Order: sequence, then C-alpha cells, then structure tokens
Amino acid sequence: MCREEETHRKTPPVVVVAGHSNSGKTTLVEQLVPLLRVRGYRIATVKHSRHAFDMDRPGKDTWRHRRAGADTTVAARPGEIAVIRDWPGDPRLGDIAREHLGHADIVLAEGYKNEPFPKILVVNPAFPGERVGLGPGPVLATLVLSPLPEHGPPRFSADSLESLADLLEGQILSARRRE
Repeated sequence: MCREEETHRKTPPVVVVAGHSNSGKTTLVEQLVPLLRVRGYRIATVKHSRHAFDMDRPGKDTWRHRRAGADTTVAARPGEIAVIRDWPGDPRLGDIAREHLGHADIVLAEGYKNEPFPKILVVNPAFPGERVGLGPGPVLATLVLSPLPEHGPPRFSADSLESLADLLEGQILSARRRE
C-alpha cells in the first residue's frame, strides 16, 4: 500500500472545541496542538466561520484559475499545500475530515458546536450564567478559565492542559492507534 492510500484509509476522530466568541477556543487549540504533537500524533485543525475570509485574492493565479471555472484549485510550494474547492452549501465537519484529513490522528475543530462530535467546552467568566447551545455529541471536558463549582464532565483549568491531553489520548487517540 502506498503512503497516500495508507494515510487516507480512515476518517480521523474529531473533537470540537466549543464556547462563546472570544472565550479562548483558539488559544486552547494552539496550546493543545504542540502537547499532542510531542506525543507523536498528527494533528489537523479546522476553523469554521460564518464570515468571508480572503485566502484566494483577486488577481492572483489561484483566483484566476477559480474564476475560469476550476472546481478545485491547489496552491503548492515546498512544505505546504492549500486546497480551494467548491462545496455545495455549508461544509459539514465529517465531510471535511473524511475528504481532506485522513492523514491526521485527530482533528480539533472550532466553530462546529452543533455537529455530533465529542466536545471540549471552553467556559469564560465574561459570560456568567449563559450556556453555550451545543448540538449532539458528548462533552468530554470543560476548560474553565476561572474556578466554577465541580459537576458534569471533567473540568480543567488553563494550567492543567497536560491532563486534558491525557484525557484526549486515553479516550480518543488510543482507539485510533489500535485501528
């Protein structure tokens, strides 16, 4: 089996990092990635946004390719590639993981709180008493940016991220390694 077939054979497990805007979701992802990488895992991240983003700028070659009618455009340079692809409607997280991220051991996703994947809830005291509306999927853990009463899934403070990485390794990544 060639490397490409080997790395794209299975959809990687997905964990959603959910919370209010500006609650610390991106900070959590950027701190978890190196903790998991040092343990030998390949990490993919997905950031969903309802707002437009400017990756394929007017006048650039990839923009011109897309404007000419290409369904998929790849920009490649030594060390990285970027894929720009037409997609009907709002891309589902499971479709993204299956179609593009099979090489990863885990996908950490931001902005898909209504998707049916396990979640890490980031709680910020700036939103007291307000609950984040979550779709289906278990809450694996809650990252609390200040002390709150203990109840529900395991809670982690910002200074106990190694324990959160242990939880992900034990509950999500160990199953991937056995496959």
